[in-house]
Amino acid sequence: MTAALKAAILFLAVLATLSSVRAEAGKRADLIEALTRLARQTHIEILFDERLAIGKAAGIDRPRAGPEQRLAALLTGTGLSFRRTAGGAYLVFAAAVGPRGASPAPPEEPIAEILVIGQRTLNADIRRSADDIQPYAIFDRTEIDRSQSATADEFLRARLPQNAQSTSLNQMPHMGGASVRSEVDMRGLGTEQTLVLVNGRRMPSVPGIGDFLQSDISAIPITGIDRVETIGTTAAGIFGIGATGGAVNIVTKSEFEGVELVARSSIAQQGDAAGRALSGHIGYTSRGGHTRLSVRASRTDDGGLAFGDRSYIKDARQLRIKRDPSSFLPVSGSINIQTSRTQTLELLPSFGGKALNGSTTFLPFNAPAVGAGGAAVLVANAGRLDSSSAPDGQGDLASLVTPSRMTSLLATLRQDIGSHAAIFIDYLRLVSAGRSSIGAVAQGQTTLGPGEGGNPFQQIISVTFPTPGLVGHVRNRTTTDRLMIGTIVELGNGWTSSLDAATGRAEVTTATDGSLIASRGINFFQDGAAIASQLSAAGYGRVSETRATDRLRDVNLKIAGSPLRLPAGPASVTITGELREDRSPGEVDQRNAIFPFPPSTTSYSSQRFRVGSAFAEARVPLVADDSHLAALRGLEFQFALRQDFYELKVPLEATLLQAAGVYGSSVTARGSVTALTAGLRVTPVSGVMLRASFASGYTPPTPSQIAPVGTVTYDSIIDDPKRGGLHPGSTNQTVYLLGGSPNLRPQRARTLSIGAVLRPGFAPGFRLSIDDSFLKTTHEITDYALGDFQYFVDREDSFPGRITRAPPTPADIASGYSVGPITRVDASYLTDGQSSLQVVDAAFDYARETAVGKFQVYGRFAWQPTLKRRGIPNAPAFNMANSFNGPLALRGNAGIDWSRDAWSAGMNIQGYGSYRITYAYQPGSSSASSFEAANASRLLEQGALHIPAQFYVDGYVGFRSGSFSSSSHAPAISYRLGVRNLLGTRAPVVVPPLAGASDEVGYSTLGDARGRQFILEIATRF
Repeated sequence: MTAALKAAILFLAVLATLSSVRAEAGKRADLIEALTRLARQTHIEILFDERLAIGKAAGIDRPRAGPEQRLAALLTGTGLSFRRTAGGAYLVFAAAVGPRGASPAPPEEPIAEILVIGQRTLNADIRRSADDIQPYAIFDRTEIDRSQSATADEFLRARLPQNAQSTSLNQMPHMGGASVRSEVDMRGLGTEQTLVLVNGRRMPSVPGIGDFLQSDISAIPITGIDRVETIGTTAAGIFGIGATGGAVNIVTKSEFEGVELVARSSIAQQGDAAGRALSGHIGYTSRGGHTRLSVRASRTDDGGLAFGDRSYIKDARQLRIKRDPSSFLPVSGSINIQTSRTQTLELLPSFGGKALNGSTTFLPFNAPAVGAGGAAVLVANAGRLDSSSAPDGQGDLASLVTPSRMTSLLATLRQDIGSHAAIFIDYLRLVSAGRSSIGAVAQGQTTLGPGEGGNPFQQIISVTFPTPGLVGHVRNRTTTDRLMIGTIVELGNGWTSSLDAATGRAEVTTATDGSLIASRGINFFQDGAAIASQLSAAGYGRVSETRATDRLRDVNLKIAGSPLRLPAGPASVTITGELREDRSPGEVDQRNAIFPFPPSTTSYSSQRFRVGSAFAEARVPLVADDSHLAALRGLEFQFALRQDFYELKVPLEATLLQAAGVYGSSVTARGSVTALTAGLRVTPVSGVMLRASFASGYTPPTPSQIAPVGTVTYDSIIDDPKRGGLHPGSTNQTVYLLGGSPNLRPQRARTLSIGAVLRPGFAPGFRLSIDDSFLKTTHEITDYALGDFQYFVDREDSFPGRITRAPPTPADIASGYSVGPITRVDASYLTDGQSSLQVVDAAFDYARETAVGKFQVYGRFAWQPTLKRRGIPNAPAFNMANSFNGPLALRGNAGIDWSRDAWSAGMNIQGYGSYRITYAYQPGSSSASSFEAANASRLLEQGALHIPAQFYVDGYVGFRSGSFSSSSHAPAISYRLGVRNLLGTRAPVVVPPLAGASDEVGYSTLGDARGRQFILEIATRF
């Protein structure tokens, strides 16, 4: 039994013992705290303006009663009342309407938070619930704060099981180019199919080379997040393009009055990987409540790790060399030498001509030159390689975890205009910057012939070499700005409208410093001082610098209200229209290269993506919760329809195609897609809610997928089987297309979800949800025959429109040909791919008050046994789940929190199932043989098919003095000491797929290379 499991059992045993203690009754509490506690214990949404509850005491709670009875009891004597909305939330309002700002009467239906309780938050989306018709996962402020996560990206990877992203960019300092931006990948379908929103609105896309990438939220401070709403199924019918795999909505805090400062410091057990964070929040509300201002700023620093700080790289190298010594040539502290595994190294006669016992050897950097005694060292080390880490940017000094700095500024101003309108301004600026250390050379390995570059052997050899003290650097900075201005108008009779316009920008700059060393001119078989002198003589400086920008323009109009009241409650309707444009003016690649490459500047052309959308969502409660039709109690329908019109325009870089008149200076892809969402929920038995939903969605092609590449030539590239095997290029000019195509259709997705939510009456405060979802995508863009011209010519009848011919001439007919010569072959992307997956999501929560404090036990799990993909028509599908390049089949987390008066404590266990070390791949594809060879190599080097299951335990204890409620104006301070990876569990060593400093990680990135970390957080409010 693992230590993690023992700890979990111990906590559960304590809970079981304490749950038998009867809860305290008859104690009156602060109304705001009582309502917040009730919402947490009963898992219901309670919406209220804190100004209504300031200074009021709650009525006496009735812990054994139902949620509505308990809410009514708490509001007794407060002058407040409540009602349940069509969305399932409970809206608290003043029983008697008073002056605006003192006791505002809410509209009939809280359709969207920005429309109804805009004073509380600027979330422009409809407020979603964990008990909604679709299976949303909701994280509240308490759960987010107690997670001890440093960033939003870290929180979503650790606490959201639907997020299949197994590796963050800061764990790939080299391949990630020092980027520390966020990535969320629902179900393993790809980040481009998960939509990320902030306060219900889109952010500028991160510009990539030829594509618009997922928006970056990494710099949003954890202390600035009010709640996170997520859905791990197709949601394009609700949120639009980009949500075929799911969506994440980050709702920031804005309801605040006073000053709050939060300081956080962390350090690993080894004394490294230091982290610091500081955030401040200022909130102001005018006397009448008509003006509200909220400003939050933060800075987070992470010291990262170097290869030499942990033994993962060394352990992975030793494992590889032990099991397959000829598979790779490590860069180490020595000159490592290798020839073909079928050969034996043999010194040149001038160095004694001795044959070595093996195909490998090494020469320590401080050894004498080969001609001065070094030859004997080579003989003594025959058959071995040095696996130590080099004392430079290729080894000990290289980044294992990217050091980073993140800053943010979030500001919101809301001003009431009269009694029925308000205007607001919302500004957000996020900056995430990383700086990774890399090898100072572009080529750490070279090949030498006999006698070349001092090669003392009679064989051709490969050589790797250290560059002591030389370190290159990559700096990456992602900056995101968004300014939104809008107005909210109450139209009367429960209807509200909003109009907002946003402009934003995302910019990515990357700079690389290093050296392009002409390694073939260096004699590596001299003594170390001579080699170091040659290395230092090589140029060093700025190698390249790139800058890419995306600009966002987004206008939204929303009208929401209740068109009619039904016996079961008010029906609600939300109608929105949107016009949006993402435009990238281009990327600049400026290279200040060292000799022998001259400086150059390359500018990439711009691209544009426009979308016009119309959306309507209706919620209709048909049967009341207390209806005599028991089997249909609580029956409610949801229906949403969305129409998106898109236009994607990119420049044509293929000048030959322009000259031939195949395309103009740019290509454009246009289309319209319709997505729908429909579902229902019903409570046929008290405490048992059943729900089911269907959703569809679409993903248009990306800029790189519609940009054609090709040539126009007379060369004989193909044989024409319909013309006796003639080469068309020998008789006429032929256009050959590959790469993208503006004719590609959007990818389609459909999801069916069925689930149940249980709240048994015999266990007040307990909630369990289980949802089974089936998702299928079709018309996926695939590249299995990309550029294979003969493939399409041989299957001309199976791919209509891919082969274009000239009319047959009389000479053709006389020769017996029924078709003319080929003039065009289109071997661009196809849309024949498809995927399907099944997933079961489960979540439980149990809150209980006892004589010794409040306890809450919770857990979230996702079981995804399949992600079947097929990229070739009529080929068998292959399952990516639990493979090295696919999503985990099982992941989740569970925990327990306790609080009493000023004290709190908690523990959380994150669990990840085992997975295969091998790749999943498409049988029958052109790359199948390469994957087979790679898998055989990985099995040999790792020595096991599976990486074992992993469990990591976090814990914390906290203390606060004073109240952090908005109803209290007295100074308050809180302390929290936490430990990440409490048991010091070490991530499994994983032999990397490729060898070399730019590719190595050395451990399972489901874990954290930093190991056990200690975290101290101090917050004060006044």
